[in-house]
Amino acid sequence: MHVTLNQRVNMKSSIIPLNTTCDVLWERNKLPGSSGCLGRNAGTLGIDEVYTALKDSDFLLRQNLQVAQERMKHFAGKRISNGIHKVFHVSLLKKKTGSMSAGQVQWVPAKILNRGIFKRHNKPVTRWLIQWAYLPAEDATWEDSNDIQERFPFFQSEDRFF
Repeated sequence: MHVTLNQRVNMKSSIIPLNTTCDVLWERNKLPGSSGCLGRNAGTLGIDEVYTALKDSDFLLRQNLQVAQERMKHFAGKRISNGIHKVFHVSLLKKKTGSMSAGQVQWVPAKILNRGIFKRHNKPVTRWLIQWAYLPAEDATWEDSNDIQERFPFFQSEDRFF
């Protein structure tokens, strides 16, 4: 399987050297149709050429091994505490005491600050800018008028908006 340089760079989790021995020797010798790292004339090469090729191969293997070890060292050196969240035992949880409504905000509309017609699924929808009771006007939210009338039937909208 032949992997391009871009594919190797994108495979961050796997350890694939950027230059394998055969790739470098193949590019250096430019021998099309060869079947091995030493080229098609491997049987007729002299001792010096074989030695040089093996020495280059050994250098590349050592270099790629060092790169792989540095990548492994990076991941092995990470602390367990660098995870997503800390793990705790269920026995450390405490039972909730008190009423369920304590601490919850009561969302009751106080008044309509503004109104507008917006598109939703290519249909017009009337929305109101609602100021909620016990909250400042800066915390007002846009709500659908139909939803407000269903959830709060006692809430009277002001006539000046219609």
